[in-house]
Amino acid sequence: MKTSHTLFFLIFGLAASFFTYAETEQRTPYGSGELTVWPDLKEIEQIKVIWDFVFDDPTSVDGALNPVVAVLNAAAEHGRVDFKLIDTVVVSHGPEAVVWAKQNYDKFKDIVDRAAQLAEQGVRFEVCNNVARALGFSPEDLHGFVNAVPSGSLAVVYWQLKGYSVIHAGSTSPVKIVNQFNEGDIKKDAE
Repeated sequence: MKTSHTLFFLIFGLAASFFTYAETEQRTPYGSGELTVWPDLKEIEQIKVIWDFVFDDPTSVDGALNPVVAVLNAAAEHGRVDFKLIDTVVVSHGPEAVVWAKQNYDKFKDIVDRAAQLAEQGVRFEVCNNVARALGFSPEDLHGFVNAVPSGSLAVVYWQLKGYSVIHAGSTSPVKIVNQFNEGDIKKDAE
């Protein structure tokens, strides 16, 4: 008796699985996706990208570096490899600018070290001097691989005029430069 119950439930389970699979296929009639690599990607001489960073929470920079790395890796895997395919600029002009200050290295060490590795690979990091000043920092207070520029918004426009595409990695809405996420990281004489 026990064996017949087990066999019944096994057959019933297989039949239910089959019908569930068949129902799913009927509800999703579009088939399966596939990886598509543009056939002319290898013909593109250079991809120029600006990553526009404006984050309330400075720790968001870490997650925002993930797509930068993903684009570099994908271009290296599927694009031309005989010269530098991706020209990348990260423009930081929000509260996250505290990440780039040398005084905050211990707090943001992992993010800064990761960004420094990207800088070694040719990624340029630019920080809005207006924001840096509002946070109490001068260009000399920033890590050596980071350049202060007159204005973050002007930097985005400048690079666009040079043919770069903008990827808005962070907020484009107005944010408070000093907020609950970074108020402990600004230079004390800026308050």
